[in-house]
Amino acid sequence: MSIGFLLFYAPNTAFRRAASHQLQAHFPDKSVQVWRSTRTWQSRLAPNRPRHSASVNLMMRYMEWSCALYRAVQEHGMSPAEAGALVETIMSDAYHFHGSAAPNKKPGSNGYWV
Repeated sequence: MSIGFLLFYAPNTAFRRAASHQLQAHFPDKSVQVWRSTRTWQSRLAPNRPRHSASVNLMMRYMEWSCALYRAVQEHGMSPAEAGALVETIMSDAYHFHGSAAPNKKPGSNGYWV
């Protein structure tokens, strides 16, 4: 079993690992403050999370982190378009999912898990 597989089930750790390099690149002087804001936003969102099955709960937690990061980077001066692109990059790193966005006739063949 690989560490990547285990990290997928720990959204806090997986998201932090994926975000750290990107935040350092975009906010060299205040990446720690941006991450602190992200954690604050996520802690505000968590109590309102609806409860579902284990897999849906896991996806909801990743969505919370995405939303929290999106809000935090905007608080620190990033435009909505740039924030969206940054979150998309970080989420693709956190999920380790690669593939094309072009539709394919075979279901499930647009990407693969690394």
